[in-house]
Amino acid sequence: MSIKSEETSSTHSAINFSIIVAFRNEENNLSNFVQSLKSIQYPTSQFEIILINDHSTDASVERIQAFVDANAHVQLLYLNQKQTGKKAALQVGIDAAQFNYIITTDADCFVPENWLYTYSKKIQQTNAAAIIGSVGVTHTKTFLTRFQYYDLMALQAVGFAFANLNKPILCNGANFCYQKAAFLKVNGFQGNEKQPSGDDVLLLQKFVAAHLKIDFLIHQDNLVLTKAISELTPFVQQRKRWFYKTRHTSSILQKAMGLLLLTTNFSLLGLLIWSIFDISHIINLIVLLIVKLTIDFFLTFELAKKAKLPFCFTDFMIANLFYPFGIAMFFSYLTNSRIKWKQREYQS
Repeated sequence: MSIKSEETSSTHSAINFSIIVAFRNEENNLSNFVQSLKSIQYPTSQFEIILINDHSTDASVERIQAFVDANAHVQLLYLNQKQTGKKAALQVGIDAAQFNYIITTDADCFVPENWLYTYSKKIQQTNAAAIIGSVGVTHTKTFLTRFQYYDLMALQAVGFAFANLNKPILCNGANFCYQKAAFLKVNGFQGNEKQPSGDDVLLLQKFVAAHLKIDFLIHQDNLVLTKAISELTPFVQQRKRWFYKTRHTSSILQKAMGLLLLTTNFSLLGLLIWSIFDISHIINLIVLLIVKLTIDFFLTFELAKKAKLPFCFTDFMIANLFYPFGIAMFFSYLTNSRIKWKQREYQS
């Protein structure tokens, strides 16, 4: 399946953007994030940055105050005591946005300097109501972080493939662009406010249900980088948030793909165990494994090529061979439906 990339042009600056960033306790990441915001190459009269503090208890505000004070196109907003959570923070930012095109990202990310130009050109070409951007993982020096690198790449490859078929099912709030008018048309996050996650995928499903035009962007100049999670416990908590939000999706296709993923990986595990006791099952195991690895490789490798991301075949193979075991281990954590994130607890 072919996935088209887009060329960047410094001549496309006719679109105005409001960059919305909700943050909580990001003091260790905000300095690098702000540095990337400073590097954005786009007329400052044509974009604004709105940072919303979700009751941070660390030195996050101190890390960005000088940046806010020195730039007229940057705002720092605060949630009041009755407001809490990422969706509430994004809602405050979107309400305050003066431009029609919203771009969301996260405070632990690094945005590319021609980021807005890529979106501007895409919008002028397609007039899309929403555009799914690409995200990559950095700081991949351990097995866990390398696993996240290829796992996220595979998820996006599947998401972009379906978007290419005009059946978008996945996006990432670290790089998601949409019209403020479209957000208001579908009543924003209404109905999903209590979910700790889903400010991206559940909103995308609303856009799909409203038959709005949705496109996607794969380009090195659009690629937002996010730090891999280095410790197992917060990684599991992140994946629990991702897993539980699929229970609230309205997309039958997304649920079907999730079921296919689980069935394939548990089938591999089952065939492996059965092969220990009955060697005749090993042929079925090998065939299923080859089919899965072949599909994953071609989708993932093409995405890496289009986005100019590093691709190591050995790391890819190790991550994919571990995946069935990782799925089984992850399900053992689901016996506890409590989710901990950003020093808060949520009931899934």
